[in-house]
Amino acid sequence: MANMPRNRAWLAMLFVAAAGAAGCASRLDIRSQIVAGGQAGYELRGDSLALLQLEVARLCPAGAEVLRQWQRYEVQPVPSGFVRRWTVDLVDGPRSDAQMQVVCRVG
Repeated sequence: MANMPRNRAWLAMLFVAAAGAAGCASRLDIRSQIVAGGQAGYELRGDSLALLQLEVARLCPAGAEVLRQWQRYEVQPVPSGFVRRWTVDLVDGPRSDAQMQVVCRVG
């Protein structure tokens, strides 16, 4: 029984790490599109425009023409208290959505 407080500490650290990993996970959806002339085209959706721009750089090494891009942020009207910040906000915080449509340049 002497190890009980130590086990609880490990359990608490594991919970915080899992909640942090869930909060940091970002989504990324890439859809290939048919473009006349044999060029590759993509529609990308995710959490941030910066993440989508990095993915476009990977998909189109010769560069890309951006046809459309936008980003939307949700802002909380009132800052969360300490307990909410470390519980609800980690799992279900304000959302942001981004979208890009690009056509890759031919090298």
